Amino acid sequence: MNRIIATTVLALALVLAPLGAIAKGGKDDKVDVIVVYNAKPGDFEERAVKDLGGDVKREFDNFDMRVISISANAVEHLGKAKGVRFVAPDRETFGMAYLLSVAPPSESAAHATANVPDLLSLNAQFDGNGVGVAIIDSGIGVHMDLSSSIRQYDFLNGAYPHLNVDGDEIDSYNSDPRSDGLGHGTHVAGILTGSGSASSGQHKGAARGANLLSLRTLDCDGRGVASDTIAALVWLLSYGRYFDNEVVNMSIGKAVEESNATDPLVLAVEQVWDAGITVVVAAGNFGRDGNMTITSPANSRKVITVGSLTDKETGNDFSDDFPST
Repeated sequence: MNRIIATTVLALALVLAPLGAIAKGGKDDKVDVIVVYNAKPGDFEERAVKDLGGDVKREFDNFDMRVISISANAVEHLGKAKGVRFVAPDRETFGMAYLLSVAPPSESAAHATANVPDLLSLNAQFDGNGVGVAIIDSGIGVHMDLSSSIRQYDFLNGAYPHLNVDGDEIDSYNSDPRSDGLGHGTHVAGILTGSGSASSGQHKGAARGANLLSLRTLDCDGRGVASDTIAALVWLLSYGRYFDNEVVNMSIGKAVEESNATDPLVLAVEQVWDAGITVVVAAGNFGRDGNMTITSPANSRKVITVGSLTDKETGNDFSDDFPST
């Protein structure tokens, strides 16, 4: 009985923790929160938000969520509104690939090195040929190692690009210009599909036959918000099939400040996974700091979470290996 009570108290604490974090701010200051509903919200739920002095900032077509701007002192009331499962802050996201201090953004793809199988290996046949991979990151810049056919769509600051679809075909792609002021997404793209042209074949990607799609949710400083990333995931569910998209790579994340059962970003990637798209997420850059350092949404039970071990090239001596940062 004591164990059941303790478990219940812990579960309640995890649900209420995000609201407590919001309440620490000024009570009259407006904050952006992600509201997760029991079902698709409609006019009734929108009126409830307006009655509390809030505004709906963003809708999500495929998810039972909304982004709402509301005063901090009204958040708790919003959390108790009819049909609301829980409320979470729209937290900051950031990039988590290899640190790009080794190269400027324009050269980042050329410096991406993957452990490509030897040509005599049976694994050499698996080069990603024909597989569509969406990269949710800081964009993909123009680089000689990367295909010129990569399309990019921007989701920063609430943007949501729409394609013109005629039946089962795209009439107009309406894509954004390729850009990556940080170099992070370009680096990730190089690890995946870099041709090696800029390095005379020295640095090649692991899946050179894959077709990339760039969904930009991080700015030039490598920062964004969870709702922009969720919007990119919603977009994939709506339009990904037109790009034969089978995989989404997210070398980005955010701090784990709530249960993965009440984390909107985790819920979003799991819904994409359930739709049949393989989701690959970076574990984060904090592994050397010890336990509890995996970031969200890498703490999902469904996605493929990827970490890295730095090898000192001492053969079978593993005593000097350590989790990469």
